[in-house]
Amino acid sequence: MLGLFAVAGTSEAKKIRVATFNVLQGVEAPGTTEYNAIRDILTRVDADVIAFQELKTATLGNWQALAAELGYSNSPYSASTTFAGGLYVGYFNRWPILSTHNVLSTPPANEISRPPFRAVIDVPATASPLVLWTIHLKALSGANNEFRRAIEGLRAGEDIDAYIAANPTHTDYVVLGDFNADVGSTQTTTFNSLPSGLPTSYSLGTDITFPVPYAVFPRDAFEIAGDGMVMLDAFHEDSANRNTFITSSGRLDYLFASSPLASNAQGVAAAEVYNSVQDDGIGGLPKAGSPLPAGTSAAASDHYLVFADLYMADATSLSLTPADGISLEGIQGASFAPTNWTYILSNSSPASVDWTLDLPVWLETAETSNTLAAGVATSLVLTVKEMVATTLVHGIYADTVTVNDTGSGAQLIRSATLTLHPRFLLSVAPTGPLQIIGPEGGPFSPASRTYQVINEGAFPLPWECATTVPWLSVSPSSGLLSPFSTVDVVVAIGNGIENLTSGVYGADVLFSNRVDGAGSTNREVTLTVLPPAGFAETVEFGAPGWVADGLWHIADTATSLCARAYEGTRSWWFGSETTCTYNTGATTSGTLTSPALVVPPNGVLGFWSWEETESPGTTYDRRKLFITTDEGATSNLIFQSTNNNAVWHYVALDLSAYTGTAIRLIFSFDTEDNIGNDFSGWFIDDLTVFTPGDLDATVSSPRWEGQEGGPFTLADGSASFVLSNASEAVSVPWDLVGVPPWLSAPILQGELVPGDTVSLTLHTNSLTSLFAGGLYTQNVLVVNRVFPADSIQVPVSLLVRDALPDLWRLVYFGHIEPNPADLSRATDDADGDGDDNLTEYIADTHPRDSNVVWRVDQVEVASPFAVRWVASPNRVYDVEYTDTLFPAAWTGLYTNLTGVAGTMGVQDPTDVPARLYRVQVRIP
Repeated sequence: MLGLFAVAGTSEAKKIRVATFNVLQGVEAPGTTEYNAIRDILTRVDADVIAFQELKTATLGNWQALAAELGYSNSPYSASTTFAGGLYVGYFNRWPILSTHNVLSTPPANEISRPPFRAVIDVPATASPLVLWTIHLKALSGANNEFRRAIEGLRAGEDIDAYIAANPTHTDYVVLGDFNADVGSTQTTTFNSLPSGLPTSYSLGTDITFPVPYAVFPRDAFEIAGDGMVMLDAFHEDSANRNTFITSSGRLDYLFASSPLASNAQGVAAAEVYNSVQDDGIGGLPKAGSPLPAGTSAAASDHYLVFADLYMADATSLSLTPADGISLEGIQGASFAPTNWTYILSNSSPASVDWTLDLPVWLETAETSNTLAAGVATSLVLTVKEMVATTLVHGIYADTVTVNDTGSGAQLIRSATLTLHPRFLLSVAPTGPLQIIGPEGGPFSPASRTYQVINEGAFPLPWECATTVPWLSVSPSSGLLSPFSTVDVVVAIGNGIENLTSGVYGADVLFSNRVDGAGSTNREVTLTVLPPAGFAETVEFGAPGWVADGLWHIADTATSLCARAYEGTRSWWFGSETTCTYNTGATTSGTLTSPALVVPPNGVLGFWSWEETESPGTTYDRRKLFITTDEGATSNLIFQSTNNNAVWHYVALDLSAYTGTAIRLIFSFDTEDNIGNDFSGWFIDDLTVFTPGDLDATVSSPRWEGQEGGPFTLADGSASFVLSNASEAVSVPWDLVGVPPWLSAPILQGELVPGDTVSLTLHTNSLTSLFAGGLYTQNVLVVNRVFPADSIQVPVSLLVRDALPDLWRLVYFGHIEPNPADLSRATDDADGDGDDNLTEYIADTHPRDSNVVWRVDQVEVASPFAVRWVASPNRVYDVEYTDTLFPAAWTGLYTNLTGVAGTMGVQDPTDVPARLYRVQVRIP
């Protein structure tokens, strides 16, 4: 303590960072690409409090695991409503939570989609708590959704007003979240009545009166809340871009700060939209660590994280300058420089303040407690205890210099770090074992790993590296490291690894300090040699090596009424044996992970799938397949099913991009909500990973034609085709299926070795004589028995003509084939007039017009009688008569009259008082 002097100043402020992040349908499992991206963004931004939107019950465990990994001690989340869609909001927070509260409708009103969630947080050494409301308002456009947001904003504002009225000293408060409205968009100004399109269960509180204001939302609704708030302007780093929604480039996420927080004497609030594409490590607000890869934000969510730095009023009138901490560095047993630091402790209040001082063990000062009079400052001179510092064990000692205001309990803290270097010390990075995997003969992955051998000591260090097995090599294997320098050592697979048979092998890489052994260490190596490339799993023998969680398990039709199997009795199933569904009463999910396998050249994954779920889309009951090449650290989505037909179907997926790579398959089922889960679920059977061969054929579309009863001749295409196997290494077993009964084939199955061909010929058989007029078509299939997706279609057809000419049917029906669908066969009566089409053809009348009939048009009754009718060329007519109708005895009058175009007639040569006539027509 060097002395006292008068000062006019202000107290310190507590700088805090808050953030809001919509994480898109919850947080996926640790190790997934999405989880890692969210984790990396939160680490980079390093906020004290983070408000989340779109949390989900099924993945809350993942979210809480993320909180634990990042060191957040509190992670409360909200209640839900019938309109919430299974979504929640919540917080990560580093400080104690004094209270939480959900803003809900007062029954019988039912207005809230997702409850605004209030948290009161005890921020150390501040004059009042930090109060936050996180918001996730009703989504989508349209007047009905704008109205619902207006009401939800009004209810949130009412809660803010009520809280501030009850707690007037709590002046530091924030509203943040996904408001689902862009202040720059065209908006409805006011609502004078309820809009159409509201849910039937929506019920407005009786206290709401019209008109209800909306535009400009959310700015106008929240800037008037409490004692006034400010909508913080947030931009992407080094940009004028305010967008927070990645998908459509809208501004949906906001932070509103109370006026004291937005601007006070200790600091002005500043906000930023975090976009990894813009993160260069230079501009924007300060961040932790290094810039992230450009694609990180897009991998994490469809929203950007938005954050702000705010300044809260401190609880003390004391201040400590400078703001810098103490950093001291030295070598064990040596002296240090500098050896002292001076801080100025000031009291800006009109009353004296009692204070105490806490120091690290390696610092000292003349006085560690006293009373500081009003308006006075004093100097604190801190000195290194050299005897303590030089006898400590080497390492980094991170501590603080803390001035305690004993009256208010507030603390003024400055960092104090002692870095004590050893004389000799070896360290190696990275830590953790090296896992190598591959098939017999290779390739193996990873082929190498680079380690950093570090001299953390203050003197040159001789070192060496060796392995315990011949199938590993190291380079370099020894050297001399300068103080605080690093050398890269590459550990790689070596000679002889290609001769190892399948199994698991262990080894060590030894790193040695050759002076005193300080820091000498080893790294474990595990080598997994897999059987040759390819994979097959029938599930009939227990499926060793698979890992199942959630509702995934082996179902057996021999013991379960719920089970299904494509072949045998067993399959993998996501479902419950208790209910024969996947309904657990809650949102549920699970993964099924295969053993490690190596993809063969041009590999294909094939499996049989049976699915019955809520809907065929991809929004709910999501069925996905991922591939991991790094034991689950990351994964790639290769398939998402939309099949919901409740029948076995074959799925074939191209894995050629992974040729020679060791992979695991991860099947994932996620209901996404707790609604509509009373269905059978997902069954998987007979999985294979293989090189399918290359079945090919020269195919035409053969067509046989002929009259009813035959014979039939080939009219188009070729009855012969050649099958071939273009693969260089894989045989293809094949079957000829779907051959119609009127065709025969001499060979129905076989196996083609690589490069082989076989000729197949189809021909009609005696059954064709039984077919009535019509066109008969079918697809004959040549099926690759190992890989059904690699099948070839051969369209075949048989045209059976009836008594009607092709041209006549083409004129009246538009085609030449007899077809029952349009009543164009000879035996059909297309116009329903009682005459079939063959009769209409012979009479030369219109077959599709019942008003067109053939008849005797005129009989001249003057003696002798004459008969006239409409005739046609290419027809022959006979005229007959009878004198008695009961019984009728028809006698030929004229025969074989050649038809002409127009009217024909004959005269009866016999003069009789009465006679009946008829005319018959036939084709010559």
